[in-house]
Amino acid sequence: MSQNQVILQFRFATFGDSMLQKMNLLRHQRRFCDVTVRINQLEVPGHKVVFAAGSSFLRDQFILQQDSREVQISMIQEAEVGRQLLLSCYTGLLEFPELELVHYLTVASFLQMGHIVEQCTEALTMSGWPGFVQYLFYYETPKTLVIPNITAGCVFRLTQLLVVLYVLGYVCLVQKAYQETDSVVSTVTTKVKGFAFTNASSIKYWDVADYVIPPQGGNSFFVLTNMIVTFRQTRARCPLLPDHSTVCVDDCDCIEGLNDPRGSGIQTGLCENFSTTVKTCEVISWCPLEIDSHLPDHALLDSAENFTVLIKNSVTYPKFNIHRRNIAPHINSSYLRSCEFNRSSDPDCPIFRLKNIVSEAGEDFQDMAVKGGILGIIIDWSCDLDWWAKKCSPKYSFRRLDSRIPNNDVAPGYNFRFAKYYMDQGGEEFRTLFKAYGIRFDVIVFGTAGKFGVVPTVVNLGAALSFLSLVPLVADWFLLTCLRKKDLYSRHKVSYLREDTDSEGETMHTIFGTK
Repeated sequence: MSQNQVILQFRFATFGDSMLQKMNLLRHQRRFCDVTVRINQLEVPGHKVVFAAGSSFLRDQFILQQDSREVQISMIQEAEVGRQLLLSCYTGLLEFPELELVHYLTVASFLQMGHIVEQCTEALTMSGWPGFVQYLFYYETPKTLVIPNITAGCVFRLTQLLVVLYVLGYVCLVQKAYQETDSVVSTVTTKVKGFAFTNASSIKYWDVADYVIPPQGGNSFFVLTNMIVTFRQTRARCPLLPDHSTVCVDDCDCIEGLNDPRGSGIQTGLCENFSTTVKTCEVISWCPLEIDSHLPDHALLDSAENFTVLIKNSVTYPKFNIHRRNIAPHINSSYLRSCEFNRSSDPDCPIFRLKNIVSEAGEDFQDMAVKGGILGIIIDWSCDLDWWAKKCSPKYSFRRLDSRIPNNDVAPGYNFRFAKYYMDQGGEEFRTLFKAYGIRFDVIVFGTAGKFGVVPTVVNLGAALSFLSLVPLVADWFLLTCLRKKDLYSRHKVSYLREDTDSEGETMHTIFGTK
């Protein structure tokens, strides 16, 4: 080449953009495309050389999979974000809503697209506090997006139906949330009747004054069924009953003045003969001492099962000024003299046979009468006072209240002691001690009355219907998660509008590019 030869040099300023536009046109026409990048379920066809130049991650994938015409990428973010990033390799332009800046930065970092990461980081830094203030003044309004999809429509209507059934069925019918409520105020009196006789050591006749203790009970009454009787006790000295703490050999084993809370008296300090073979410490007490280790196996008053009890129960609901009795208005004196409670044939009668009470509680009267127990007579006054219902009558149920565990028979049943005092002809006081076993009946009254009220109706119905606002959320979740065209629905779900333009999505975007 001679020294005077002229060298020509041409620089085409738009050559790079022109070449990218032509390659993008070829991509649209699906010509010479040698790879398909599958992002989740979204396919992006293109040219390896373009994608490799824009993404270091894809370049490495192409090197590792030289013979493959497809690269699979899985990401948490929407696939459309990755698609837009890959298409920017052809256009040199990236445009997206400012609120999605973090999503694009995350995916660009994953794809190792350094030029986009740099631009997004700079935009994120610049938005900072001013961007946050601007976001505070964004206004969001619902947008109606009609999607003719049978599956999505069925999910939406089914969710609506479930909410309506919950409001009408559970809230209104079951819980009666439209009612004001008031708790019952109750008073109870009882009257037991029956006559019995026993023939243990001697014939004895028993009436209500003998076996009902105390005669005037509150919400409970006790019926005597078995007993241990210690006759003619006087204040005297006598040896204690033998056990490991009372047996002695001589006076040194006894402590004078000792008053054991679990004992039977105050020790004198003497060791006396309890029998010909056993000696125990002597005490000052009511002698002879009670021996309660031999309880009759069969109840003394076994005929108490045929006794009856009249329960008179009056209730009031103060808020509604409603008064009721368990003796219905149609019941008269002649009816009370002959009726007896029966759940099927005579449920309004307030007179109960004790045997039937114990039986409905799942117990056997004769078995329970030996050591006693506690039974609950439960009266439920749950009333509906609305004019279309007018239901306010007692419902009776019976249950044993004291714990009865088969493998734990320590201190079973129910018993207590009482004494009857007498004076002999010489002026000396003595007593007869009774250890009484029997059944204590506790009358338990509870209940709530409800009546229609405007305030609870509005409050509870409004709270229940607020669940309808969850229906679109459920439908949107199903639409954007489970359907095949979820990416298409996602793109149309949210639009950004600026007041100086009529087109959606045109402004309020962040734009990166080389143009």
